[in-house]
Amino acid sequence: MTSDTTRNVGQVIRDIQWHDGNCIAYVTHSGKLRFIDIRSSALVYEAWDPFQSSLYCLKTDSDRAVLVGSSEYSRCVLFDLRSTHVVQMYFTQKKSSPIYSLDFASSKLIAAADLGVACLNFNVNAATTQMKDFSYTFEFVNR
Repeated sequence: MTSDTTRNVGQVIRDIQWHDGNCIAYVTHSGKLRFIDIRSSALVYEAWDPFQSSLYCLKTDSDRAVLVGSSEYSRCVLFDLRSTHVVQMYFTQKKSSPIYSLDFASSKLIAAADLGVACLNFNVNAATTQMKDFSYTFEFVNR
């Protein structure tokens, strides 16, 4: 990764963070999630946003989970480093907005968008909680 690689606007890095002591993770304007091993400068992982949207931010658990914030649909995307396929997508708000920052733990996801902050709570007991379908709350947004 050198300054020459960012001359193309699609390669502009939007967020970067340490994954562990040897790897850095970053997301690009063109919707790529990449991991670089700093010892060899080798690309060790690469995945793309499923809707080919720009990615704004990322957070890792320093193990296998990586969550990225997308530029469209108030969407956070979960990746597992053992696969390049998306594990799950979380639509955090009804209106379309970029996710500028996020953080997560095993029981919560917090995402900051230009329309507000969303908190998703995964700490739910399935045996005592009735299943609800909220798919009707999302509406198509024309741009």
